[in-house]
Amino acid sequence: MGPAAPPEPKPSSCYGLFFSTHCAAAGAKGATKEFIDRYNTKYGYVPDDVAALTWDSLHIVQQAVQECAVIVWISDQGEFEFYKSVCP
Repeated sequence: MGPAAPPEPKPSSCYGLFFSTHCAAAGAKGATKEFIDRYNTKYGYVPDDVAALTWDSLHIVQQAVQECAVIVWISDQGEFEFYKSVCP
């Protein structure tokens, strides 16, 4: 005999509780709301957490590149080789 199956969740039993997550579209403000609104306009639905995390990740990369970037190229041997450094 295996373990007992967990009880079926009842959404209303979670009302009023708190939990931690990385994205919640309802009640978003500022830059998050702007992102959600633009995404929804373009694709016709509210972005999921993967879309939001991807957006955040790309902004981190953009900020790093604006500070200073090392540009590499893929050689004929398939290796990453230094090309130049770009620092504003």
